[in-house]
This record gives sequence, C-alpha cells and structure tokens, in this order.
Amino acid sequence: MIATLSDVITGAVTSEAFLAAIKFLHVGAIALWVGGLIGLPWLMAQRDGIRRRGGRNALHRLHATARTLHIGLVSPAAVVAIVSGTALIFLRETYAPWFTAKLGFVVLLGAGHVLCARKMVRLFADDPIEEEPEGNVDPRRLLLRPGRAVLLNA
Repeated sequence: MIATLSDVITGAVTSEAFLAAIKFLHVGAIALWVGGLIGLPWLMAQRDGIRRRGGRNALHRLHATARTLHIGLVSPAAVVAIVSGTALIFLRETYAPWFTAKLGFVVLLGAGHVLCARKMVRLFADDPIEEEPEGNVDPRRLLLRPGRAVLLNA
C-alpha cells in the first residue's frame, strides 16, 4: 500500500515512515542520476571505435542505447530526485548552511545533465534515431521525437 500525505495527516501512517519513504526515494533517484551521468560519457566515448569496427548498424545501436538510457532512466531519475528533494526541504524544514552547498551540487548535476544531452545530440547528429539503418521506420522510435525536439532546442 502506498502512503499519501492525507494518510500521514490522518494518522494512518506515521510521519516518520512517510519521511523515510521519501528519503529512500530521494537517495535511490540520486544514485540513478549520478550513475547515469558517469556512464553516459563512457558510452559516448565508444562511438569512434564502434564506427570503425562495427559499421553503421553498431553505431545506430549505440546511439539508441545512449538515448534510451538518457531519456528513459537518467532524466526521470533527475526529476524524481529534484521533486523528492524539494519535498524533503519542506518536510524537514532544512535551512542549515550546509544545505547551500548541497543545492550547489544539485546545480552542478543539472548542468552536467544538460551538457551530456547536448554532447549526445552533437555526437550522433549524423545518425537519426527515428529511422532504421536500412531506411525502414520503426514505429516505436517515433515516440522519441518530442524528446529530440527538446534536446535540439536546449
């Protein structure tokens, strides 16, 4: 059963349990976000070697993998980390001096996230993800077009 804020207010769930769940969600999301920001540059660094050895199909798979990880895992983890962190600010009323440093770290993570996305767009500009290498359009890939528009305009 998932606890809601109304359950905490009515006393059905203790506030400590609710706070622990939010903290758990926050720490897990930060772990995914930071792990993705560490792994994605490594994936992008593989591009030149794969292009030389594996050809266009291998390059296309690398591009699809990097985009799927960025759009499907790292970006949602960033949103969950920021939203749950904001909730924790108000639940714990944290306004200590160390908190400024933590927010500065979040700003650095956000900047790294944007830089990683921009680098990915530039790096794979010659490999459109919407089309298969043979020219056949895969309908599942068409769903990524709004995300590409956001990344290209960033």
